[in-house]
This record gives sequence, structure tokens and C-alpha cells, in this order.
Amino acid sequence: MSGVSVALPDAPAVHLVQAMPKGKKLDQIVRMTTELGVDAVHLAISERAISRPDASKIGGKLARLEKLAREASRQARRRTVPKIHPPASLVDVAKRASDDAIRLVFWEAASEFLPRELARGADVWVVVGPEGGLSHTEARELAASGYKPVRIGQTILRVQSAAPTALALVLDRVGRFG
Repeated sequence: MSGVSVALPDAPAVHLVQAMPKGKKLDQIVRMTTELGVDAVHLAISERAISRPDASKIGGKLARLEKLAREASRQARRRTVPKIHPPASLVDVAKRASDDAIRLVFWEAASEFLPRELARGADVWVVVGPEGGLSHTEARELAASGYKPVRIGQTILRVQSAAPTALALVLDRVGRFG
């Protein structure tokens, strides 16, 4: 593809850790979060995930998601294409964040909302659960790994709405929208 390369931007990177949703919802999430400016999408397998990746089909699924990310990058006139990482357990994926990264887990049972401002300069890791949300055990494990549980708002969003909404809020808070 001409005009678009895979590289991380100079600004702090924003990573989405997305628990695998069912059906074509992941396509929509990758497309929308790419248009918004995500730098990497890490696919995760969570306790309540309805979709369980078939090892024999994961290569084709990743290729399709990478193609969607390239197309969305082109449409959004991005200079870079986000890296799509293959699925692994949610806790293992979440541990990939560097020690100095800002870590957020968007969870409907969280008592706090996303802060109005986030520190600028550090990479940000955003965890979004599947349909049915994250389990209390997963939320505790993520909190023990330094992830701050936060809510998007007063309502519960569908997974294909939650990821782009959470990402847009985070990108705004770290100054990526101006």
C-alpha cells in the first residue's frame, strides 16, 4: 500500500487490549479505533468471551484485520497502520505494558469515571472487555497489575461502541485530538 507504513508515532502510543467479541464486531472495532488513531490492538481471550479463536483459522482472521486496519488508515489519512497482535490470555496481554505506562481498564462495575486529564508523555494501555463484560476475578487481576478500573459513563455500551468510545476519550485526554 503506498503512502502508509507500519510504525509507531513519535507521540506516546495508545494500545487497545480488546477481549474477543463474537461475529464481525471485531472488524468494526478495528476499523473505528484505527480511524481514531489507535497505535496497536492486542486481542485477548477473557473468561466471558463468547468467541474463542480457532488456532487453524487465526492466521486468516489476523490477515483480514490487518487489511481492515490498512484500509481504515488510508481512509483516515494516517501515516501509520496499527499493529494487530494475535490473541492470548487477557492477563498475559495486559502484562505487556511497560512499567511507566498509564493502564486503564474500562469496566461497567468500576466506581470511578475516566479522569478529565491523563499524564502526557507515557504510553497508554486501554482494556475493553467482551459482551458480558469482564469477570470480577479479571478486574482484580488487572488492578493488581496496575490497571485502574474506570467507567465510560452512566450507561452500559455494546462492545462495538465501548472500544471506540473509550479510545476516543483517552486520545482526547492525552492531547491527541488537539
